[in-house]
Amino acid sequence: MPPYRNFPAPERYRVQTGEGRSRRASAPSASSTHRTISYARRPWTAVAACLALASVFMAFVPDPAIAFPPVLVPERGAYVGSSVGPRVGETGQEAIRRVERAIGRRFAIDHRFYRWDQVLPTRHERASYRAGKLPFLNWKAMRVDGSIVPWSEIAGGYHDDWIVEQAQRFRRFDAPAYLTFHHEPENDADFGTPGEFASAFRHVVEIFREQRVRTVAFAWTMMSWTFNERSDREPMDWYPGDGYVDIVGVDAYNWFPLRPEAAWSTFHDIIAPAMGFAASRGKPVFVVEFGAMEDPDDLDRKANWFREIVETSKGWPNLKGLIYFDKIKNGWPWNVDSSSKALDGYTDMVHAKWLSVMPRVL
Repeated sequence: MPPYRNFPAPERYRVQTGEGRSRRASAPSASSTHRTISYARRPWTAVAACLALASVFMAFVPDPAIAFPPVLVPERGAYVGSSVGPRVGETGQEAIRRVERAIGRRFAIDHRFYRWDQVLPTRHERASYRAGKLPFLNWKAMRVDGSIVPWSEIAGGYHDDWIVEQAQRFRRFDAPAYLTFHHEPENDADFGTPGEFASAFRHVVEIFREQRVRTVAFAWTMMSWTFNERSDREPMDWYPGDGYVDIVGVDAYNWFPLRPEAAWSTFHDIIAPAMGFAASRGKPVFVVEFGAMEDPDDLDRKANWFREIVETSKGWPNLKGLIYFDKIKNGWPWNVDSSSKALDGYTDMVHAKWLSVMPRVL
């Protein structure tokens, strides 16, 4: 068993394979924060360039200090999940079942987004877990009424009572789950500085650990563009530290054609810089959100974009989860059934043997 999955999980937390249709934040140690690297500002770009060749010969060996239920990261292959947007009259559970019927299989992960003052986990997560899916929760530092909870306040201990309550509820839930504190922080400058975000992330993790929550893997989720050297961003500015991050999460979108400046991008090219970063930190990767839209001049293009993901995912041993953003948002049609051809391509992808790994959670 790989060293990063050394948590003594209950016997029911296993992985099965298949195929075919059908509180103050303490100062982190030097080893868990920024490290001065003299040979390059972005050493992971070199890592990304050689991963495709090296993956044939290498095994992924992540940080042995990380402990969470082994079912959360498959040993071989990658989980497929979805964040499905309900349509008129649907509940969240009805929405995900609609897509599962269309593709002829059950998802491994059910991904949902929540605000700071929502009680977690919800009934939705309980239902998903009973249905054999692993819950993935995004917990943003914004209240339901739209008001901001500054990262500095979270890091400074002003909201500890609430975080303790949430942690205790996760402990009582007693089921394996993924948790992201405030995904895409680089897109939310109003909440604070990168350093304040990293401190807030660490503080949340520390409280969960103090409350003896042992069933949660913490995902640090950033936009794919942030890892691209052309973005002029430094991901390490937001990085909480190796000792606080269980999974590197990346949101990866092919913005063609609805962004005028966007060219058609392969899934490989979108996530390659993030894959290099994660490999340099010894972390598994989950593509927490990804999506593509139709090319009006080539109605096979979205379908083939999905199909190409299978071989791409095989080339990266630390890519362990693919969670599609199956919604129409702000007029952007990310939905998998934007055409019958797109749905066929998506269905082919999710039935590939490499992506047919399923958790056995009950």
